[in-house]
Amino acid sequence: MFDPNRQSDFVEEILDQNAEVTSEIYLPGHLSEDSRIYLPLSSSAIVFTVQYCCTKKFKLFFTNRPTSNEYNVHLPSSILDSLTHSFVDYTEVPSLIRNCHLPVVHDKRDNLIRSGLCSAVRHIVKAANDEQPNSKFSDLLGFRNGSLRAPAEVSGWTKLCEVDLPESLSKLLSQIEKVNGLKKKRATLELPIDVVKLEQHFHKPAKLHNDDRQKRSIIAELQQLNTNDHQCYSSDMVYQADIPCAHEGRSITVADLILFSCIYFLLKYLNFSMDSLSEHMPGVLSWVDHMVTLPRVIRASEKCGFQIGLLATTMRGTEPSDISFLLPCNIQEEDPNDMELHRTEKTKYRAIRPDVKAALAKIKANDIVPVEVEPHPCGPEVHMDWESLPLAAQPAHDLPQRRVRRKCQQLENLATVVQTIAEPGDVIVDFCSGGVC
Repeated sequence: MFDPNRQSDFVEEILDQNAEVTSEIYLPGHLSEDSRIYLPLSSSAIVFTVQYCCTKKFKLFFTNRPTSNEYNVHLPSSILDSLTHSFVDYTEVPSLIRNCHLPVVHDKRDNLIRSGLCSAVRHIVKAANDEQPNSKFSDLLGFRNGSLRAPAEVSGWTKLCEVDLPESLSKLLSQIEKVNGLKKKRATLELPIDVVKLEQHFHKPAKLHNDDRQKRSIIAELQQLNTNDHQCYSSDMVYQADIPCAHEGRSITVADLILFSCIYFLLKYLNFSMDSLSEHMPGVLSWVDHMVTLPRVIRASEKCGFQIGLLATTMRGTEPSDISFLLPCNIQEEDPNDMELHRTEKTKYRAIRPDVKAALAKIKANDIVPVEVEPHPCGPEVHMDWESLPLAAQPAHDLPQRRVRRKCQQLENLATVVQTIAEPGDVIVDFCSGGVC
């Protein structure tokens, strides 16, 4: 009889035999004398993702950054037994890595660097999918592989998962730890505004793409199997018609993996007491209640030393907590645009706004004059012979026709001025001009 849990063990045994480390992950963390590993929430999300994907393609390098003020959570060092890892002093980290913000993924084959939590997690998932194509880990990347692809500078959702929520929760965990260390543990704390944003996001309808096609595909797969147990219990990426809690559709994505590893520690520090959060975070708790039922989440949690069994049994409990929470006092003053995470939902700023007027008034009052821009060194001769360039370098290759002309003009202005100052042997690096990460 088919046993999905045994199948996962079998797959992992095969991966162990054929494992070849192709990439290195550098992330903050250190081993203490009490046999615990201390690491920030971003690092715990990386470890959780690696365990979730059961991939052996990565070696983890934990390093203790001397200038870091991040709050660290702790996990038993035994979680590293199944991982290829090493602890290195920050001074021994290659300078190329030190110049980037950790976590960093270094692909040794192509000598590529990927920096940032979301970029690192996406790469882990892609590598795991290449390693185990039948596991369908690519589904974690969402519709058109777009989950958390946009950088935090332009995406409120990426910024929440990668920057804001880990930072806010770290400060909150530090406060809870101080309260737990007091003899009189009763206290009232303020929920971070980023937690409120996440809760509000959960109350919005899930964005479904090709919903009908997904349902037909899954039904067809179920009909080909002798028993429904295979699809329902061996995979987390299944259609859940009655669970409106996955962030970017009905199936979980990389965003859920990052958020789960962060929210878990909040619940752990509260001794898994849901009573203190049930009033202000019902949507988040409903999502957690669903996540702890998913086989791969359970398996990864156990391998990370999470008390997933205790969490699952206390989800519906009403044990009173010594800590209560209040909404931020300035929640009513927040701009609706600032609380919205999706760019498409944000209303566009009007040109006539008080803050714009105030900014213009300050510029005028301080006699600030615009900087004189020098003429282009090539004058009007900035045209390039696009036909002589490779197809992949031409904007017409992957842009709508209405945008091609403007994009060509933009690139011509940039390329021709660089050509006037570049010398043989120079390395020219192009930042933020697009591409797929």
